[in-house]
Amino acid sequence: MSLSPVAASLQLSARMITLNHPAAMDCQVYRKSVSRTAHTDAPGETIGGLPLLGGVPVLSDEDEADVDWDPVLPEDQIHAKCLLLGGYSGSSMLDNGQGPDAPALQEARIEPLAAPGSPGYFELSKGDLIMVMPGGGVVFTFAVQDFSNTLMLPPYVPKVILAAQGDLTYIPSVSAAVDNR
Repeated sequence: MSLSPVAASLQLSARMITLNHPAAMDCQVYRKSVSRTAHTDAPGETIGGLPLLGGVPVLSDEDEADVDWDPVLPEDQIHAKCLLLGGYSGSSMLDNGQGPDAPALQEARIEPLAAPGSPGYFELSKGDLIMVMPGGGVVFTFAVQDFSNTLMLPPYVPKVILAAQGDLTYIPSVSAAVDNR
């Protein structure tokens, strides 16, 4: 049951606009998976149930050195449509209007091609890798940094905050996907 039929209608409208907009680009979504073998509960290998990496507890997959990027759907499929909405700038942190140097961020709407609730539908997560393919064999890579929302109703019409990534062809699964374009 939805919180509001108006918000649900806005979500459906935003989805249709994203999927059918002439500037929307095909994209594929990759999710990080930890390649390191599972930890054991042997003394000295865990602290509080967390695996150790160089003697320090691993709190998130960002701390992992041995990771791979797996597509959320088969690699030969287009997973979603991406509509870049423009630059994103968070509020300044200081009274004088200056803030820390921040990476160039993009705001975007990304919608899976599959309908919600159907096989092939997925939800984006922070840290996902987005490969945007505008055409002609060109591939831009972004990482999902955060989500924003103009409706102030968290589950509805989220915008994705993307950070541009450099050349990621050193990752085998990404390199193979780029070579196939």
